[in-house]
Amino acid sequence: MALPAELAQLATELAPFVHPALVRRACADDRRGLGVFVTQPLPRGELLLAARPLAAVRVRGRDEDVVERLAELILERLEDPNFAETFWSLSTGDPTERPSQRPKRPRLGEQHERRGQVLRIIAANARGWPSEDEKGLGLWQWHAYMNHAAPMEATCSSVFLGDVLLLRTLCAVEPDEELTNSYCALSAKLQLRRQILRHCGVPLGTSPDAAESEPEDGEGDDEALLPALRALRALRAARAASVDATAAVHGGADAAVARATELWRKVVDLAAEEVFGLQRPTHPIFFPMRAELLQLQLRAARGLGDMAKVAELHQAMAKSLAQEQPMNVEVLAHWIAHLRAVPAVDGHAAVGATGRLTRFWLGRRPGLKVVAEWMESCGLGPRRL
Repeated sequence: MALPAELAQLATELAPFVHPALVRRACADDRRGLGVFVTQPLPRGELLLAARPLAAVRVRGRDEDVVERLAELILERLEDPNFAETFWSLSTGDPTERPSQRPKRPRLGEQHERRGQVLRIIAANARGWPSEDEKGLGLWQWHAYMNHAAPMEATCSSVFLGDVLLLRTLCAVEPDEELTNSYCALSAKLQLRRQILRHCGVPLGTSPDAAESEPEDGEGDDEALLPALRALRALRAARAASVDATAAVHGGADAAVARATELWRKVVDLAAEEVFGLQRPTHPIFFPMRAELLQLQLRAARGLGDMAKVAELHQAMAKSLAQEQPMNVEVLAHWIAHLRAVPAVDGHAAVGATGRLTRFWLGRRPGLKVVAEWMESCGLGPRRL
């Protein structure tokens, strides 16, 4: 779905913009290389970037096809000295390397080496460009300059208006403070979060995602870990039942479909208040496990055709994700999906939350239909959540 016309016009009005307080310099921790810092105090919600991509592609096909197409586009454009200067300023993922150490142009006979370097820069800096039907990948210069942080520690977050990336502060920041952004979706599984933290040189011992990925029941001596262990038991049961339900549906026979329905109902019924509730968890690994469980339950409720339960679970997901990043775009997407599933019983609260989030990101409150189309254009429609 295309971006609504009024938001496409807003993107044109905002971009290009880079906040004048942004500077790039070395981080105190050598493992993090260069980072983006601010030279003046900035309030929560400050617009930092409204940027069109340095290079971006959309492709129908495999993930590898998208990467290859982006690499081909970059290699073609490297003949432009202005593009080349900006592109070679991006990190290759080696925190000890500085932009001044990289060749601006390949020497004769080094085309293979140049391609390898382009692929390394893509791997370190590219981000998914959301779309409903295609796989997108691109590079946004100042966004790529920023270092990663776990969701609860990130000082910034981003959304897309078409190909324009908007970046805003999630909290007030002080002069000389580094700006950080979470590279993964707020609903990402714990294993992916930890892989990104390791890749980016974030010390796992001080990160909110530092705990072991999936503790065993015998590790419950830590009182703070007990809610996470209860959630983990529910999550493992949901995973197993979801796999079995999918296999049963593919069986096609009436008995198999009945078995799938039984398993989906089992998954949905795992949403016991005592497992996770809505209180703030005391252990950080609780967040991604709860998100995964809710995602499995959403799929099961859709399989059952229980739209009232779908609406309830989207609301639960919005509230859950908001405990890590209240203004994240995924929170907005789930509130919109909640409103779209059925006429909402708690419509006032959902409309209010949607209004606050859209005003935060856009500086205005477009109608719910426009916001729903915006989420679809970002690949965050109900079928994708």
